[in-house]
Amino acid sequence: MGCGNSQPSPETQTETKKMEQDKFQWEDDNPAELREPVKPPPNFNRNRKRQSVSAECFTPGAHKVENPVYPKSDAEAASIMSRLSKNVLFKVLDEEQTKTIVLAVKKMEFPAGAEIIKQGDKVAESFYIMEKGECEALVNGTSVKLYSEEGAFGELALLYNAPRAATVVAKTDAIVWALDRNTFRNIVIVSNAERRRTYEEFLQSVPLLKNLDANERSAIADVLEPQYFDPGTVIIKEGDEGDYFYLLEEGEVKAEASSVAGGLITYSKPGDYFGELALLTNEPRKATCTALKRSKIAAIDRDSFNRLLGRMEELLGRNEGEYKKWMAEANLPMA
Repeated sequence: MGCGNSQPSPETQTETKKMEQDKFQWEDDNPAELREPVKPPPNFNRNRKRQSVSAECFTPGAHKVENPVYPKSDAEAASIMSRLSKNVLFKVLDEEQTKTIVLAVKKMEFPAGAEIIKQGDKVAESFYIMEKGECEALVNGTSVKLYSEEGAFGELALLYNAPRAATVVAKTDAIVWALDRNTFRNIVIVSNAERRRTYEEFLQSVPLLKNLDANERSAIADVLEPQYFDPGTVIIKEGDEGDYFYLLEEGEVKAEASSVAGGLITYSKPGDYFGELALLTNEPRKATCTALKRSKIAAIDRDSFNRLLGRMEELLGRNEGEYKKWMAEANLPMA
């Protein structure tokens, strides 16, 4: 059967809305003269009732998508992963999702002057990650942005199923990695929707965050960054400044503190957490935490948390008294 008048699923609509909000935040952090190529198209007026953002049938999990695979050298794969980790759209993906994208991107070379994207094209086929050289974005013939190594472009038309907002040409000979439309949408939109649902459920099991409402949990789920640590890796070092709050997803972590003679605590259950006290008190870390096994940890950086929900101290302070009581009764070091 055809699509008919079917609307995107609630998960897709929610994910696209959050992607739009993320892009507006990105624009707020960049000079006005560089914003034009990444602005949502005019029909995305915040004062109007939101309409369907995609003309395609796109239901997360509705069908299996076979992603392309292009073999790469270890050096090429490492270079792509490094670039993905610095991009707001990809930094929250887990290892398997990132590997899927690394395998799926195709190497393309363009001579100076070649047109990579044409403004107004109604069908956006790819997202591009810079590897070498320099590219230039033009809106109505006016240069508005330069992309050099580690830059990326072309995502907005894929996110919103909209025409290309700018022309991008190779200013010098350029090498880029192109990610096809289907893989981009499958990984970025579907995977992020699934990740958010998983993290929202996960957050409900964390005692320290039990007072969060549904909106706060959703906002925190958006900024959780999956991090991986091999056995023996120091995650937190006693005396360092606190910059992250950690939630254990899988694995095992030990905490040791010089202030606790012979003290050793092991975090091994999903939902175990550490690193919050330094964020609450703005004091140095009071314990060293080291991975005992290969561990997957969801991390929340202070800046992201504060930007979305206000001051972390105020939010976590709701449980501060109870938390300190738990720690004192258990004689546990507070990281």
